[in-house]
Amino acid sequence: PFYLVLCLDLMEHMYVDDIDKVINEILRVSKRWIFLQIATINSDTNESGYIIKKDENIQVKLEGMAVAGHVTVQNKQFWINKLMINRENKWKLREDKVSEFIKKTPNNVIDNWMKNTIIILEKV
Repeated sequence: PFYLVLCLDLMEHMYVDDIDKVINEILRVSKRWIFLQIATINSDTNESGYIIKKDENIQVKLEGMAVAGHVTVQNKQFWINKLMINRENKWKLREDKVSEFIKKTPNNVIDNWMKNTIIILEKV
């Protein structure tokens, strides 16, 4: 096992059918911490996310995203639900650690990440 599993800009590249397998593997190999940075939509706007399924014809409006490999772009709550469902007694969200990380990271580094979502989990 690893003390820390770090996934930067990875999860949005996973097909929705594979997300649970990927999450289960991340949880399996992490001894204590998981740090995720995920491209997401902003829940405070009317922006809607999207899911491109394997072998699905890509809508013209999503062609640019598909070229970038972003096939599952949803809001933060979608990812928290995927990560935490039936795992609340084993893992906890650490928003305090996210805030601490943001405060310690220079603005020019963290700027782009702040347009997305950072999630930190700690094994209970």
